[in-house]
Amino acid sequence: MSSQHLVFSFLEFLSSELGSRSEDERESLEVVMECLERVYKVSLTNPADVSRFHTEKPLTEIFESTATNQTSARQFPTDEDREEAEEFKTQGNNLMKDGKFEDAIECYDKAVKLDWTNAVYLCNRAAAYSKLGHHEEAVKNCKQSLELDPNYGKAYGRMGTAYMALEKYQEARDSFAKAKELDPGNVLYLNNLETAEERLQQAKERSSSQGMAGQPSNFMNSLFSNPGIMNMASQFMANPQMQQMMTNMMSGFPGMTTGDDQPGQQPTSQPAGQQPTSQPAGGQPDSADTTTPESNPGSEGTNPAPAAGAGGYTNIFQFATQMAEQLQQSNPELVNNLRQSMQNIRRDNTGQSDDAEDPNKNGKE
Repeated sequence: MSSQHLVFSFLEFLSSELGSRSEDERESLEVVMECLERVYKVSLTNPADVSRFHTEKPLTEIFESTATNQTSARQFPTDEDREEAEEFKTQGNNLMKDGKFEDAIECYDKAVKLDWTNAVYLCNRAAAYSKLGHHEEAVKNCKQSLELDPNYGKAYGRMGTAYMALEKYQEARDSFAKAKELDPGNVLYLNNLETAEERLQQAKERSSSQGMAGQPSNFMNSLFSNPGIMNMASQFMANPQMQQMMTNMMSGFPGMTTGDDQPGQQPTSQPAGQQPTSQPAGGQPDSADTTTPESNPGSEGTNPAPAAGAGGYTNIFQFATQMAEQLQQSNPELVNNLRQSMQNIRRDNTGQSDDAEDPNKNGKE
């Protein structure tokens, strides 16, 4: 049948509907009919088209006949079929107990062919597939079982188990919740539901932490691939003032003076050939003094390596402050863009935005 045959039959159907419709509906149908006639170049008022495309059987009868043939192709089981299918189901259940899961599937296959209306056979076959690790097939069989019996709690439970094995925790959670709803007294469904909810929460937290961990890294990669920033960094390193600042900072860094020293102050030097009488404050201890309480628990008086003093940190802070001032003066627009990018990263890490609404405003938790 050509497209014009099909459209002409459809136009005849719409024309037969005009008498039983309201005025507004008739107007809409007439518009549709006019559009179809223009597109497919057929007309109900053209005798040549009527002679060529009209069929004795209306479109509705053709559709009903096709639907009936499809239904009749799958015969409903007889009493003998159901009885034989039950025997195969019993054999399959016994094979499941013996751990012969592939043989059990063959028995359930035969049961399904004899009685395709029984949801139990499909659900049992799903359990066998799960035992073999074929969890996708298990989900498929559970869905087919639920098409036959939407209130079959065991099918939801087994589908949840398959989803858990596939690490689809949201689907597993929904399946166990439905199973618990249909069978509230089943403790197994309750326990599985709690486990699925825990796994789902862990997966969300893991995904969130991975996303946050990747953002600063991505930002730094884009930062160092920015030609403007790298050019500006090169100019800074060539600037005599910045070189002097770097020298001053590094000269105070090894000594790492204590808080009593002034920033940038060097430790008092010793005469040539003379060893210091005591270790400089904030310096690294000798190897003999590196024993920590963990490696020698009985020596409570042992002093660990002293922490870096405030003077060295102050030098670094001063250097960073002066560098920031130089950046701001030389390229304020770039600095503002960097500052905005870092603010965006902090907002993303906390999962909030400036215009985020309080979820409690809508009464939702």
